[in-house]
Amino acid sequence: MIAKDFQESTATRIVDLFRQGHNRVLLADEVGLGKTIVAKTVVEKTGVWRKEINDPDYVVVYICSNAGIANQNCSKLGIAKENRVSISKGRLSMQHLMLAETESRTNVRLIPMTPATSFQIKSGAGTAHERALAYLIINYSGMCGSYSEELSFFMRTYFIEKPGSWQEYLDYEKRRIDQLPDKHSYLKIMKQELHNYMNENLVAEIKSACRKIRKYWDELPNNARLNDIMLWQEQKDLINKIRYCFAEISLGMLNPDLVIMDEFQRFKDLIEIDENDHSDGALLSKIELFQYELEYEYVYGPDIERDFNSPLYDDVLVDSLYRLNRGLPDEAIQDAIFKLKNFENGELVQKNTVFMDYLQNGIPVRYFSDGKEHFSIIYLVDYKNPYNNSFIIANQWTFIENSNKRPDIILFLNGLPIVLVELKSPSREETDASEAYRQIRNYMQEIPSMFIYNAICVMSDQVTSKAGTITSGEDRFMEWKTKNGDYEETKYAQFDTFFEGMFQKERLIDLIKNFICFSNEGIKTFKILAGYHQYFAVRKAIESTKRATITDGKGGVFWHTQGSGKSLSMVFYARLLQDALDSPTLVVLTDRNDLDDQLYSQFSKCKDFLRQVPVQAESRENLKSLLAGRQANGIIFTTMQKFEESYEPLSERHNIIVMADEAHRSQYGLTEKIKITKNKDGEEVAKCIVGTARTIRNTLPNATYIGFTGTPISSKDRNTREVFGDYIDIYDMTQAVEDGATRPVYYESRVIKLNLDQATLDLIDAEYDLMALHSDERVISKSKRDLGKMEVLLGNDNTINSLVCDILNHYENNRENLLTGKAMIVAYSRPIAMKIYKRILELRPGWSEKVGLIMTSANKDPEEWRQIIGNKRHKEELAKEFKDNNGKMKIAVVVDMWLTGFDVPSLATMYVYKPMVGHNLMQAIARVNRVFRDKEGGLIVDYVGIATALKQAMNEYTARDQKNYGDTDIAKVAYPKFLEKLSICRDKFHGYDYSKFINGTDLERAKAITGAVNFIMGREKVDDKDSFVKEALMLHQALSLCSSIVDEGGRFEAAFFEAVRVVVLRLSNSGTDQKLPLHEINKRISELLQQSIKSDGVINLFSDIKEEFSLFDPKFLQEVANMKEKNLAIELLKKLIAEQISVYLRTNIVKAEKFSEILKKSLNAYLNGMITNESVIEELLNLAKQIAKSQNEGEELGLTADELAFYDALTKPQAIKDFYENEELIAIIKELADALRKNNTIDWQKRESARATMRMQIKRLLKKHRYPPEGMEDAVQTVMTQCELWTDNFDYSNDHYVLNDNSEKMIPLVAEENEKYN
Repeated sequence: MIAKDFQESTATRIVDLFRQGHNRVLLADEVGLGKTIVAKTVVEKTGVWRKEINDPDYVVVYICSNAGIANQNCSKLGIAKENRVSISKGRLSMQHLMLAETESRTNVRLIPMTPATSFQIKSGAGTAHERALAYLIINYSGMCGSYSEELSFFMRTYFIEKPGSWQEYLDYEKRRIDQLPDKHSYLKIMKQELHNYMNENLVAEIKSACRKIRKYWDELPNNARLNDIMLWQEQKDLINKIRYCFAEISLGMLNPDLVIMDEFQRFKDLIEIDENDHSDGALLSKIELFQYELEYEYVYGPDIERDFNSPLYDDVLVDSLYRLNRGLPDEAIQDAIFKLKNFENGELVQKNTVFMDYLQNGIPVRYFSDGKEHFSIIYLVDYKNPYNNSFIIANQWTFIENSNKRPDIILFLNGLPIVLVELKSPSREETDASEAYRQIRNYMQEIPSMFIYNAICVMSDQVTSKAGTITSGEDRFMEWKTKNGDYEETKYAQFDTFFEGMFQKERLIDLIKNFICFSNEGIKTFKILAGYHQYFAVRKAIESTKRATITDGKGGVFWHTQGSGKSLSMVFYARLLQDALDSPTLVVLTDRNDLDDQLYSQFSKCKDFLRQVPVQAESRENLKSLLAGRQANGIIFTTMQKFEESYEPLSERHNIIVMADEAHRSQYGLTEKIKITKNKDGEEVAKCIVGTARTIRNTLPNATYIGFTGTPISSKDRNTREVFGDYIDIYDMTQAVEDGATRPVYYESRVIKLNLDQATLDLIDAEYDLMALHSDERVISKSKRDLGKMEVLLGNDNTINSLVCDILNHYENNRENLLTGKAMIVAYSRPIAMKIYKRILELRPGWSEKVGLIMTSANKDPEEWRQIIGNKRHKEELAKEFKDNNGKMKIAVVVDMWLTGFDVPSLATMYVYKPMVGHNLMQAIARVNRVFRDKEGGLIVDYVGIATALKQAMNEYTARDQKNYGDTDIAKVAYPKFLEKLSICRDKFHGYDYSKFINGTDLERAKAITGAVNFIMGREKVDDKDSFVKEALMLHQALSLCSSIVDEGGRFEAAFFEAVRVVVLRLSNSGTDQKLPLHEINKRISELLQQSIKSDGVINLFSDIKEEFSLFDPKFLQEVANMKEKNLAIELLKKLIAEQISVYLRTNIVKAEKFSEILKKSLNAYLNGMITNESVIEELLNLAKQIAKSQNEGEELGLTADELAFYDALTKPQAIKDFYENEELIAIIKELADALRKNNTIDWQKRESARATMRMQIKRLLKKHRYPPEGMEDAVQTVMTQCELWTDNFDYSNDHYVLNDNSEKMIPLVAEENEKYN
């Protein structure tokens, strides 16, 4: 690059200024005029000047905004490569060693840096090299005394799971120190600098952490990590303090002669330091996170010479194949490359299946040597030595196929594009992670060959990051919410947690090899990536099993809630165990034939991934033969009954692992019991009864046992732990719902609809009591007569008729048109199931294909029953039809079958006419909690009073589930949500009259809809429309759960908003404002009315409360206090208070936090049973009065409501009032509000540059008033947050707060006639 005349003269002018004593020069020009060439020329001319003054050696620091620019430009600055420091060594905290390494070099030295990697030492915990070097220096200094090993363990952190890998980093940095020209002088200087910069408090913190490690050292297992001892946040904070200390040392030693700041406005915080800014700063960019935290190599796509028609990084691929397969001839490598680039014709999924087999297991090749044909395996990845692989992150990687595309980020593993990351900006409201998903699907059409080699797809908008595969629907993309397997803090995962959690080098290749499989579902094949909960739990299970094989044989209990993928976790476990234990034989044990078939089916679908074909034992002898016929390998499925047929050992091998599905059921009893009975002669005899668990143990005496369950093990149940050991991992319902792995389950009681008499209700209660004692056979036997009575009562023809009529009414009016319309009816017994099935067909003769009966058969069944029940093949056909989303079968009548292990994701409704308790109940209701499209949740419709049993079952879950799922009643959960969303949608249409939709003709309804579409789409703010679409969808979802208790008017309104939502979406997606024909609108209206409106009314729970009420009306509050329905009073108060707090959340952050905390404390005490209904009502009433009183506080101070909010923010630390008079505070407030009003950038909080300007103005204003006092710096953040709220909700034109201002007049777009909206 030769400088042009104007560039040469510019550089000359800059150096002249340096010669004259100036030390800061700003160069500003248009884009593309060659600032980098000017910088290069400045470096050269500075060198000439330095030689003139006999000081030719000088240091140049080049600072740019990111590593990509640094890599591009460092080579253009004219400095020899040997005198340039790699950007990967640009960590400021490591510069001290780099300076010592290059001290003997002559001429100019170039050190590139970026703000994120060099200066912002607040995110992450630095690189492993950074921590290793810091440890070596601290250890040498002797500042931490005898804690050398503990300090090493601490600095290792959880990122490096293997101690051996950490030692490699230590050895590398030690070699760098040993190779220094003057090692001893360097160490002596560093020791002195460390004593100067590392204060006593920091040394004390380090020693305290080391003491904590030493305290637990002996109790920790060999593979323990730091997270087993202390929280990650504690580790990170302390490590970053150490990094900051070394950065200060480096900065003092660096003493650069020339600093070039490229595009300095992007990191002006390095120039203008604000002592009040204690924010954490922006997150590391994705590329820098991979490059510096995860230590991937970075490449910039346009810099690589390659074939743009190939998705592979060919040079790296070829180099990697030769490196990983040393000893194999060139012919074998070339054969593997040929197979990698040439796949047989087929669908994308088929090609990807072949590739994944290559990736996981290697490519089989053949070649000739010495005239002979040889066969071998070419491996694409070194799974045993992760750091022997090439990990590259690339951006701007262009690929040309059907069109020219450039995905945001590609991760290459040994030259293979195994991960594609699509990013969307969090600052653009019109895009989000969903938009990234749609972009990925578009790429699969435009550049399909890129996805042949894909293992994982990622979509991210920085707020939400999710991973899936090429077959995953958007609802199956999952977040990765932990870096180390802890579930405690995983409700809201941070951006870096996702990427660091999934893409650590060792973890990524582990995921690729052991946690991605294909499930062949017949016509379709699905590619499955394990969720984070499955990955960590399976890994724990492997370690637990390995310990059990050499100890007591108790592998533990693997408890993952129903619907969260337990069966697939068992598949991943089986695959991983083959390598972990040198090919053991797996015996998969269930307690029912249908469950055996279901689990066997799942394993069979994944047989290629398992690398062996599972088999089912047909009999005890067959099981014995299968075990005897091998000394290793094999996956054998069997039922418990085959163990009970004899007590003789089936095998005495030690390398057998028994995987018991639903471990808590039936597999009890390690001891023998004596049962006294009478023989045929009437004589009492004592019979020895052997417990089932003991029978299994006797049959496989040397096996290791691990239990898998989706339902909780009772706290009273010690048998399961006695058989299998303690919990390996717990993934509860709360976490599963938060993660989107399952959907919540809601409850609706319709017991009253059956008009059951008291005697029947008492009998049902008796059965619940009986089931609580399910293990006592004597009690069960004694009560059979009573249960027979209930069979008669529940099976009464009149009762069955009432039941079926109500189910049909509920189903047709509320559930038939929801999703795929699938529903399940659970009957008390086989005869009652048959009656229900027949009565449905009598009332709906045309439903013969729509309804199916699924239950076991018995020898004594009437012939008529046999024809209906059918054989095994008939049941399989029904199952296939019911699972088919487009299948004609919509309603399944069951007794026991299909209540466990049977998955139909679209199933959203279960009608329960069978008393159930404990794990049986939980297993049953979990049929409706599967994820499917926009399914809001599953609905349990109760006809036998399971509410109490449901709460008791929930209490067996974790403490979190007791709190979060203690009440699933739709009247208390879904119905209030429906009312809330309905109110919001009404607000959105304030000023538009849609009454004609409620009481007009079909034509008038159509016009009401088109006019409403015009009204909402004509908004100036795009987010008005987007917000309505989101709220209307949530309204529709809430109605889907509680439509049976919503009155006709509410359903009509919801139908209206749903019609508008659908039309708005169609218009938005079509990209045109074309006019919709009336017949299409009328068709949609008819569909909506059919599913939302019914003739008969329902009881309104709030009918005795007047329609409008205020939290600030003393008379109303007294009425609430006097209500007889205390639960309703609590719900009403909670709702009103929460609504007022939500207002404060948008206007006054301090009051919002204060009142939220009081409300939360009261409700927690109430939910945990610590206070009574009356007490919580009293507390809520007191809180309501406090909120009412707070409305008047501003008047006493002479402040408006918004000025009072600033007053609260300024005085949040009460001690601040000791430093300022009220007059001073009010002066600050007035000036603050005035400054904000003058700023006309209303959307400043959405634009980073405007945001930064605003923050600076506010801080300067506060500084002027010497706010805050010393030691209370955190108070500034509260004021900042209040300013954001104020600007977001303030109407500058009218000078007041506006929470919902939808009064503008809109111009009609697609209405039949022009109308004015009042």
